[in-house]
Amino acid sequence: MAWDGSREATRAVHDAQPLLQLATRTAMVTIVGEVGRRRDTPARCSDLVAALARHGARVEYSEIDAIEGAGTGDALLSFASKFGANVIVMGAHGHLRWHELILGGTTRRVLEAMQVPVLLSN
Repeated sequence: MAWDGSREATRAVHDAQPLLQLATRTAMVTIVGEVGRRRDTPARCSDLVAALARHGARVEYSEIDAIEGAGTGDALLSFASKFGANVIVMGAHGHLRWHELILGGTTRRVLEAMQVPVLLSN
């Protein structure tokens, strides 16, 4: 699960809850190292992990560093591959079209290079 504390990430976690309860192992990750990327505090992340555990999910929280010269999407895809993920859960952020064309976007990058199914919520 990609987590940044946003409304979209919250929705994705909620939508994926039935999958989380069935999973033998789940990682909730926050990408750090990019200016302005973290929207949530580690304490709130711990609270979310505890809340999910009360509903039967086995979740471990990790903060991963952004990959130098690459975006958040690449860092997320790299982590998913190393973790052995069967699915990626993430919020789908919408940006202005010109912003996406010039700067790209995490959602777009993940969809371009995904190796496993991606559950998106908006």
